[in-house]
Amino acid sequence: MSEIEPGTYELNVEKFGYVSQSLTYNFTGKEDRKEMVTLDQIPVTTVSGSVKYASGRPTGDASVYVAGYAVYQAQVAADGKFSIDNVYATGDYSVEVHAINYLPATVSIADIGTNPVNVGEIVLEEKLTSPANIKHEASRVKVDLTWDAPVDREQTFRYDDGNVGMINSYDMSPQVCENTVTGMIYDTPGVYTGMSFRVDNTEAMRIIVFDLNKDGEPTGNILYEQTVRGDEWNWVNVTFHHPVIAPNGAFFTLSGNSRLYFDGNYDGTRNEEYPVVSN
Repeated sequence: MSEIEPGTYELNVEKFGYVSQSLTYNFTGKEDRKEMVTLDQIPVTTVSGSVKYASGRPTGDASVYVAGYAVYQAQVAADGKFSIDNVYATGDYSVEVHAINYLPATVSIADIGTNPVNVGEIVLEEKLTSPANIKHEASRVKVDLTWDAPVDREQTFRYDDGNVGMINSYDMSPQVCENTVTGMIYDTPGVYTGMSFRVDNTEAMRIIVFDLNKDGEPTGNILYEQTVRGDEWNWVNVTFHHPVIAPNGAFFTLSGNSRLYFDGNYDGTRNEEYPVVSN
């Protein structure tokens, strides 16, 4: 600090992951001063618990999202238990649990300390969703009903109209780079349960879902991975093994030896309702 006007000043020093310090300095005249400020790291702790369905059965296909000073995610193990290490022990946290076809559940942790925290048993109640495609066949003596099982999909995001007219295609060949991915950014916060895509063969490929930062840019944090196969130009609908919690949205990508197609109308023209945006 140099040539500071006379007076009393408060200096706040902050860095993520460290305990903030507020220091008071008195200056009697324009003077130069050097000060050494040492910040201590915020201690960490462990947050654990267990999840089960209302029927009593433990769930291994649920996702846990812990949010407070920082955010953490984990998948529930087959026995219904979860444990998240290195949680910054400061402030309040919320623990959210999501599972497909079940209502989310939330537990609060007030003023977390350095002692390990077990939030106990979290029970998920089944979400009441309507079946689809109900059909009936009636005779004089009986009525036969058939239907598709309910699917927990409250909203579907898409950048195309689902027709086969090709507008753009992108090569995902491993000759480009084995770490190359191609996909779409959805900068809408949400809990995602699946995705659809269309490629030109039946080769195996990887779905990789990346987290976004607060500016909507992809990060290196992988939220979900799954190996799937294409269906020779047909749409492939994939339901994730567990919900993907994306507080800032996510980058949904494919990696493999295929071409990924983005399409518009049957005649190959663009549908303005689903615009193509240049990078």
